[in-house]
Amino acid sequence: MISDEGNASPAREGLIPEGGGHPDRQALAVAANRQRVAAIRRVSLVSIFGNGVLSLLKLLAGVLGSSLALLGDGIDSLADTAFAVVSLFTAKLLLQPPDAKHPWGYGRVEPIATKVMAMLMIFGALQLLLRAGSELARDFGWWQSADSRLGLPGAITLYVSAISVPAKLLLAWYKYRVGKRIKSKMVLADARNMLNDSILSVSVLLGLGLTLWTELPMLEHLLALGVALWVLYSGGCIFFESSRELMDSSDSTRQYHLVFEAVASIPELSKPHRVRIRKVSNLYEIILDVLAPSHLRLDEAHVLVEQAEAAIRERIPEIFDIVVHLEPQDIGADHEKDEGFGMNPEALEIFESRYGYQGKENLKTRP
Repeated sequence: MISDEGNASPAREGLIPEGGGHPDRQALAVAANRQRVAAIRRVSLVSIFGNGVLSLLKLLAGVLGSSLALLGDGIDSLADTAFAVVSLFTAKLLLQPPDAKHPWGYGRVEPIATKVMAMLMIFGALQLLLRAGSELARDFGWWQSADSRLGLPGAITLYVSAISVPAKLLLAWYKYRVGKRIKSKMVLADARNMLNDSILSVSVLLGLGLTLWTELPMLEHLLALGVALWVLYSGGCIFFESSRELMDSSDSTRQYHLVFEAVASIPELSKPHRVRIRKVSNLYEIILDVLAPSHLRLDEAHVLVEQAEAAIRERIPEIFDIVVHLEPQDIGADHEKDEGFGMNPEALEIFESRYGYQGKENLKTRP
């Protein structure tokens, strides 16, 4: 077996390969990575300021206005502020170059930061769930406590909720636009969370208005319970989705189809197999085996490997590293059967039919 890793070693500037000895491409890649990290920093600073002000207003209004629902909304905004601080720290780490302890760089810090945000949301939701549940139990006479009961919320809660709705929508739109541009799951997850928060704030606003109109504190406690469940659900979704990258799983098969297409574009190469693709931050690491004519000299085999790498990079620009193993065409079918991991075109087709993935249909839209 001939193994050739090409020239795609990690660059000193961060999580970007050197690009096979092409200085222009390396410089562009490093510049793009710096711009991506700078964008994450800007988003984090805007989020710290915006969510920090909103959380302070909501917590104060929730305490002064005796509103559990607004307190829950304030806890959610406080979690957003904490996550923005974590994102700021993450952006700094993303610029660190790969080293002996972290040969693939620090890209995994992004899904880890996403998990931290999710856990903060879940913790705040559970606290609110317990308090709202105890208030409802007392409303229905199921439980008595010496603690003071909450009365009707004050008018200040309505004013703060009314301010919160457009502010959160603006933050969600800004984060989504930046997240799509730099292809950051962390920023996109935060944008989705902010959109959920906007819906949450609308619910709180309507619920508080209904509570004050009917003068029934129980409605506010029911609203607080719903808010807690909503935040708990959102945090759980973000927590489990962030596990995909940490476990090297994928929600799309498009990159596999693009790799097979790249190999097919080189006449001397055939039967790509044991293809493994994983994501490191916003970049892909690709490892594959392909068959080549048995009579090739080592320098000729190296040229084919470089052609394969170039064809893959043309179709998938976001590359961290590519490892291509060449095997002689007369190696035999039994050898391939023994290699029981990775993807080949036949295995991918079975996988897509079983799990309903739509990788082929996405070929027309390059990443």
